[in-house]
Amino acid sequence: MMNNLVLSILAVAQVGGIALPKPELKSAISPVVKAVGFETHGGHGTVGGQEADGWIELSGPAPCETLCGTYINGKPSGGMTVQMTSSNTAAVKVQSVRVPTGETRTTFAVLTSGVSAATPVTISAWREGSAVQKTILNVTPTSLNGIKIDQSSVISGGPAHGTVMFTGTPGPAGGVKAALTSSNPAAVQVPASVPLDAGKTFAAFDVKTAGVQTSTPVTIIASYGDVKVTSSLTVTPGVLVKFNGVPELNGVAPPSGAVIHLTSADPAHASVPATVTIPAGATKTTVAIITDHPDWSAHHVTISATYLGVTKTYDEIVWKNIKPDLAIKEVKLKDRGGAPITHPQDAQPYKVCVTIETLGRNGPVNYLYPSATTIGISVLSPNGTGASGGHESVVPVTLTAGGNPALHGGFSTADDYSTSWYDPVCIDVPGLPQPGSYADITLKVDAKNTTDETNEGNNTKKLRVTRQ
Repeated sequence: MMNNLVLSILAVAQVGGIALPKPELKSAISPVVKAVGFETHGGHGTVGGQEADGWIELSGPAPCETLCGTYINGKPSGGMTVQMTSSNTAAVKVQSVRVPTGETRTTFAVLTSGVSAATPVTISAWREGSAVQKTILNVTPTSLNGIKIDQSSVISGGPAHGTVMFTGTPGPAGGVKAALTSSNPAAVQVPASVPLDAGKTFAAFDVKTAGVQTSTPVTIIASYGDVKVTSSLTVTPGVLVKFNGVPELNGVAPPSGAVIHLTSADPAHASVPATVTIPAGATKTTVAIITDHPDWSAHHVTISATYLGVTKTYDEIVWKNIKPDLAIKEVKLKDRGGAPITHPQDAQPYKVCVTIETLGRNGPVNYLYPSATTIGISVLSPNGTGASGGHESVVPVTLTAGGNPALHGGFSTADDYSTSWYDPVCIDVPGLPQPGSYADITLKVDAKNTTDETNEGNNTKKLRVTRQ
């Protein structure tokens, strides 16, 4: 045999339309593993959880012992298998490596696992019939290599999120925690520490901020072992973003509170305090706008709120005051015992019961319900001379102040009249002397016209009562 080479069929040629393999030479003298090693950064080993880049060198070109006759991208994929073992499979797992046919050197990668302390691992490489070659791969524990905050500035009270980064994953024993501190805990709060979960190279944490009076830069420090890393976050004060009678900030008020300055364009009709304070940690507060000034016209008053140079305005509507019209809604007769009747049945006194209603509310106004009124009553009966005689009197009526709690029934919309009425007031009237006799009764509510404003309602009622 020439050059101690044997013919091997490894490639394909076309002959008469039939695919035939090309011959490939295979060495009759098997090479051995000459050396094995790893490429490490600065010679300090590989951090657990990262890939380690290894290499194998043979004493000669690799013959084809496995996968001969197979191709990848037109090139032979067969080669010689080198066996490998690890002295610590918990830290480094290895498997056999195939050196391509005709090559004397190849590279491979292995994935390391996290370790809690520096761990040297012996990697052995050999092929059957050759001596074992060994190398040491140093697996080092993870270390802290950075911190970042998801934003450079945040409005007071707003959240932020941070991440600490490590060079690798934690060891099987766990316990990797980065300590966290803030250079200004009054403005920025961070947890005391953040743990690194198994299999992870980063750990996330939440950042809380508080109210500040001025823009406040804060440094957040993460430390692990003898490594410290920092990141910055600026907390800006909340500004006035809304005022609809309630001043509101887009952030929380500082520890001393946010003092809002107030002014009214027309304090005679809508007055406000000079300042109000939004409490620390809050975003808004209420304002007491006093509009109960006596006035019979509607007003629109601009109220201004100012904080840290920002002014917002609000249009306060001061409704006009209006008195109700008092009118007689209904008159009913009752006997002396209180039973309803249509006519007196005897000469005994009877009762005239008057229901008073209020009228005159049209649209939104400050409706001034009365607290009292009067009912004037005139009772006249014919006498034997052909003239009429009787008596007149004024009956005071007390109405519960405040309006609605004293009312019974009613109807109201923004654009229509509102009617509400009070409990009936019953007045005793002298009886009629004989069947067929009668009395003319005149009732007038608010006889002195002190509360009726526009006389929209009928405040006078006349009726004739005849004894059966």
